Amino acid sequence: MSQSDSPIDHQPGGPSVGQKFDPVSSRRNFLSMGAASAIAMSVSGCFGDGDDANATGSTPPATPPVQLPTTLFAQARQVLSDPMLQNPQADSVRVVWFTEGEGGEHYVRVGTMFERRFDAVTTAMTRMLEDRDSQVFQTITAGLDTPGRRSIFRHEATVTGLTAGTRVPYLAISVLPNGTTVRSETFSLQPLPANGQALRLLLSSDQQNFPMAAANFQKVEETFGQVDAVLFPGDFVSQPNRASEWFDRANNNNPSFFQSLQGTMQRWNSAAVYKGGKILQNAALYGCLGNHEQPGRWRLDPATNNPNNTGPVTINGMDNDPQPRWYAEARYEELKTQINPSNDPAFRERWIEDNSFEWTTYREMWSLPEGPQGKQYWAQRYGDVFLISLNANRIWRVWNPNQRGKFTEQVPGGSAQVTQSTDNWGFGDFTFVPFGRGSQQYQWLEQVLQSEAARTARYRIVMSHQTMAGLGDNAVPVLAEQRITAELMDGTLIGPFPASQWPVRWPEVRDAIAANAVKYMRYEYPLTDDTWRNDIEPLLLRHNVNLVHTGHSHLWNRTRNGSLHYLETSNVGNSFGAMFFPTAQPGASPTQGPRPNQPGNTNWRNATVSGGPRTSLEWDPADYPTTLDPHGREAIMPTIMNPMRELQGAPVNVPFVSSNALTAFSVFETQTGLVSSYVFDTRRTDAPTTKFDEFSILS
Repeated sequence: MSQSDSPIDHQPGGPSVGQKFDPVSSRRNFLSMGAASAIAMSVSGCFGDGDDANATGSTPPATPPVQLPTTLFAQARQVLSDPMLQNPQADSVRVVWFTEGEGGEHYVRVGTMFERRFDAVTTAMTRMLEDRDSQVFQTITAGLDTPGRRSIFRHEATVTGLTAGTRVPYLAISVLPNGTTVRSETFSLQPLPANGQALRLLLSSDQQNFPMAAANFQKVEETFGQVDAVLFPGDFVSQPNRASEWFDRANNNNPSFFQSLQGTMQRWNSAAVYKGGKILQNAALYGCLGNHEQPGRWRLDPATNNPNNTGPVTINGMDNDPQPRWYAEARYEELKTQINPSNDPAFRERWIEDNSFEWTTYREMWSLPEGPQGKQYWAQRYGDVFLISLNANRIWRVWNPNQRGKFTEQVPGGSAQVTQSTDNWGFGDFTFVPFGRGSQQYQWLEQVLQSEAARTARYRIVMSHQTMAGLGDNAVPVLAEQRITAELMDGTLIGPFPASQWPVRWPEVRDAIAANAVKYMRYEYPLTDDTWRNDIEPLLLRHNVNLVHTGHSHLWNRTRNGSLHYLETSNVGNSFGAMFFPTAQPGASPTQGPRPNQPGNTNWRNATVSGGPRTSLEWDPADYPTTLDPHGREAIMPTIMNPMRELQGAPVNVPFVSSNALTAFSVFETQTGLVSSYVFDTRRTDAPTTKFDEFSILS
């Protein structure tokens, strides 16, 4: 593919998008690094804090210097990311980067003279899309009425022969589809750290292309320089199958993931105020699944699309349309003779995933440790830290009554019945993968916590995306197994029954639907049934886990239960609020008061319909507290200064940062056991970065 070729192919059989992504030559002057700054000859001694494993002292190798390309990645539109580090092992680490189009050779050079070469394995990203809502570098894709596939390729080189505690310079080289050979800048890599090695771990989450992300990570780099690893519990982007959200989004206020975490924001958006931070080039990323990593039903492959799923297809429409796996399994059984007459088991598995919730891009994007269900959950010893990544997620639905939301299914206007087509149901805030007592994930967690690697680690840290404690709006409802009730037209009920019984209760509900007898659906989340509080937390406490690192509500806050600390540090914009004040307060945002929608009252059930509530069903208000931590834990105040009062004007000191102006980040240092949190006021580019909280996870 030449530089002028379109990076997007339309769906098979459709017209070509044409030249919408052609570069504009007048905009190339924004590139911050030109050929004059490239290092083309010997680079001996250019990297001061590392040494190649094969080098001996300061004596250079006998081989002549490697001739490097003069053109940098930043000068080539087809290169979509800098190299980044993934899945380090005892003597190795993987280097990953992305290009538009496959190109030719792709490899990594390592060492003080870049004398060692490691070839990359190139694979195609299979579900990278753009549509009319995308904002791609130098173009707005308004002409894409339906999603078009984009040609994105991932390159991964495994660098071996490394020594723990020793950083080594490296760079990546690619031959692009137009034949141009380009290289990255010089960065450093290392394998798994040694026990006792002092490390800095960045704790972040929920980048999601939010406005303060570039400023946040720029200040991380300016404050700490190089960190060793990034712990990122989910929601990397908003819509994971939209390529530009990862790479080259053309929006000064909504940076792509790699723009923020690789410091390339101004490469793609020359007028951007903040550039992001060069972090992932030198630091391994450890992530976990968030709700956004498990988007909804995939509609672009006719062979695996439920024939009842018709109508316009958009990336956003697919992303917000997951259903439980049990329901997809039930629908498969009803349709299998039609869609899979040969009874191919691989086709069955793909059909069920595509018609429940798929997470293909997450699997393809990240090289991670693996557990018994692949990358769903995993554990890894990282120096003195034992890391655990859980999938304790559920889908996010709206609070609104009488809609496909947390508590109900949609009730059409003017009808006394719930929407009868269950292919359009949401099934409430359902859990993606079981994680409570008796589940495969719970049994695995119990085993890894008993392992020698966990027991002998100085620290044990769990990443889990879902807010299971704290002040965020998303902490309610709690992580309880759903209770389901179907109200029939004659006033009788099916249920309540727990969500685990859906497969056996489904025929009864399905038959009532077929008879047009279902009036209302109620979903409940009893506070007393919280799976995390009842099952997971006691297990973590028994095994001396120090920290649970979460996201999801887009704020900073923390709490604890005895020796177990909880920290949510995901404040890069679009906060869902910190439900703290019992009533409206002068100077406080409305999102810092009580949750406005408590299910169960007459107005809530009635919604916009006159003549009385749509249903006789009730909810227990005690299950959905309107303020503070739903478990009654202490909301811990920042220990050094109060950002919301001193920088944002809150009327009193508050135990959170929930702001679209103040961004916060946290760093854990293994040498001291301290987690330090910093705040930056993005409204002033010259504002200081200030430490506002510090605590020891050993206390």
